[in-house]
Amino acid sequence: MLRKFRNGRFLLVEAEWKGERFIYLKDKKQGSVSLGKAKSELNLEREWESYLKGENSCLPCTLLLNLTDKVVAAGELSYEDGLTLKELETFETLLSREVEDG
Repeated sequence: MLRKFRNGRFLLVEAEWKGERFIYLKDKKQGSVSLGKAKSELNLEREWESYLKGENSCLPCTLLLNLTDKVVAAGELSYEDGLTLKELETFETLLSREVEDG
């Protein structure tokens, strides 16, 4: 895991996986999770700070626009575009192990 940002609503993780930079977002309010490959120009820290200052009213929207391959799941609904729900589940399993270990 490269970086993790968290508040009462979001868990935002930047991680190196499969040799690429991935962004994971869990939204407690919406009950959704997303995972995608980050575009090289995405500055996650800047986007997070912008969101905290109220300058970015839709953090999930901004992130989804700056991800290439992605998968989004909310309840029984899902959207797969280059990544699958299985990959999302695998990533979440690896993420939970890392949280437990450290």
